[in-house]
Amino acid sequence: MIDDLRVTSVAAPVREQVVRRLRDAILNGKFHPGDRLIERELVEWTGVSRTSVREGLRQLESEGLVTVLPSRGPVVTVLTEETARQIYAVRAVLEGHAAGQFALHANETYRKRLEQSVDAMADLVDAGEPILQEKGRFYEILFGGAGNEVAWSLFGALYARIALLRTTTLALPHRPPQTIAELRTILKAIAEHDGEAAERFTILHVEEAAKLAIDVIRRDAGLASDPESARTATPELATS
Repeated sequence: MIDDLRVTSVAAPVREQVVRRLRDAILNGKFHPGDRLIERELVEWTGVSRTSVREGLRQLESEGLVTVLPSRGPVVTVLTEETARQIYAVRAVLEGHAAGQFALHANETYRKRLEQSVDAMADLVDAGEPILQEKGRFYEILFGGAGNEVAWSLFGALYARIALLRTTTLALPHRPPQTIAELRTILKAIAEHDGEAAERFTILHVEEAAKLAIDVIRRDAGLASDPESARTATPELATS
């Protein structure tokens, strides 16, 4: 039994709690891509009704975290190489634009919060702790300071699948420290109010994550041709 899936009697609606618990379990690696999500077990683990579990699974299906297969029922989504490429291509555009606009328009409060978020991630990396949740907060600040609500809405629609891919890359031992170095390069461009550089380095950051995620997907499918390719940082970003 997975104890921390248990839903408690609090103000938030039961369905909302179920969705949050199951989403966190997927993104934190308690359930892995391809794992079956058996209703009977989820009812036992969460302590809620079968109806609430089904509603939660439907919500996660709409977010792209759950796929319902005719022969197996609901499973944790397995993202294909092509889907990953498409997601990262959209990420690069949205995040690059947000960073460029942030550099040009964000006020000092937003800039300080963004720097504090990167510092918090660095502390987590040093302590050997996961940074996924703090990375999410980083993007909330970035898009908030950029002031483009449409871009944030589009990013939000993809966020669950972005986070699922991010768990793949951040699980690589060398990736979290590399991520911090890349984010500090972006911060430097922002501090200099250089929107063009902030956008460029953010796109490079996303492209580096894409290379790593796709390499892992190909490796898991037995297709990776160069396992060492995931260990080499983008030169311009790593040395800037």
